[in-house]
Amino acid sequence: MDLVRYLAGGHTTYPPEGFVAGSDVIGTTNPAAAQAIVAAIGTWPPAAGRASALIDSLGGAVGDMDPEGSAFPWCRQSAVVQWYVNTPSDGQVATANKWLSDAHHAVQHFSVGGYVNYLEANAAASQYFGANLSRLTTVRRKYDPDRIMYSGLDFSTRQVAERLLPALGFRVRFGVLVIRCALCTDTVKRLGTLPNLTWSRLKVNVAVTQEQAGVMDLPALPVRRTPRR
Repeated sequence: MDLVRYLAGGHTTYPPEGFVAGSDVIGTTNPAAAQAIVAAIGTWPPAAGRASALIDSLGGAVGDMDPEGSAFPWCRQSAVVQWYVNTPSDGQVATANKWLSDAHHAVQHFSVGGYVNYLEANAAASQYFGANLSRLTTVRRKYDPDRIMYSGLDFSTRQVAERLLPALGFRVRFGVLVIRCALCTDTVKRLGTLPNLTWSRLKVNVAVTQEQAGVMDLPALPVRRTPRR
């Protein structure tokens, strides 16, 4: 029972204590990634208390799984870093949140996403489910259309667009996709397969060829054709 009490928080009468936490999934662990994690820890102000970086390996049995075999997409990545700060007083929360943001920035070149059990406020679902988001969204709509199993994750079109489209080199402003250049057919195909993207909610201004129009199924999309420049 001593172990049970310890894992439960140490004592049955202790008051609840707040914390701020987040995560980064590291694609490949190498010296540069390790130095970035160390640098992230170094940005924590010592006078503010203690902060932790907990590193869990994704090798072993996790690596034996097919990334498409469940909603968890990170079976081929190296490790999960959990950033954690105890915040016994409200005055520590702002400092902890700033450090969490700084930590994400420090490892951004090595991070491929986050771990869903370490949810962060206002994070898009794509951050946690990666390429599996589209299939997960389909399963959610089929088996839980009323969202009884509510997680707080934002599966909205705007959130998905704001996170995924910039990775393709496009700007998203106020929930509107702004494309003002001719696209290659391959890129248009990639746009058409973005998970959870409801085209009717996006205003698209794009120069397309006749071939691309067929790929994008334009009659169903609010696309205005503009001449090539």
